[in-house]
Amino acid sequence: MPRRNTVRAPKLPVLPKFPVFPGRITGMQKPEPINEVPPKPADFLGPDDEWRVYWWLTKHNVAFEYQVSVMGGRKQIGGLVPDFLITDRVPPLAINVQGEYWHFGNSGLAAANLMTKIQLLNRGYDVVYVREDDLYARLDYTMQQALQGIQLYQD
Repeated sequence: MPRRNTVRAPKLPVLPKFPVFPGRITGMQKPEPINEVPPKPADFLGPDDEWRVYWWLTKHNVAFEYQVSVMGGRKQIGGLVPDFLITDRVPPLAINVQGEYWHFGNSGLAAANLMTKIQLLNRGYDVVYVREDDLYARLDYTMQQALQGIQLYQD
């Protein structure tokens, strides 16, 4: 019998039964915990949303100061206390966390936040406000954008 000319295809690698794509969940795949943040320690006196930022900055080895006084802080009229101050970049970056309880729906606080932002900008700081819902929904993305000086929502 004559032999047929056959072409053998290279052996393909074995694929997993259920492919895993970053950021996607298939029907049989267990969802991975998103933004897994450890519980707030008892000695951290700030709110939970500020704890998430504190933990993320610490985890990513970003040098920062928490609740630092600027222009006299709370002791002088016109003094400020940004939530986080990152001074190892030029210009320095002030990150303020906007929790839903205190900062939304209150026009007096909105005006105070705007004045705070203007004062910090005039002193040579970049200023970024991060929202609580962004910190819970997409912590990594929100913080990466904040460190670049990008605010995810408009004032």
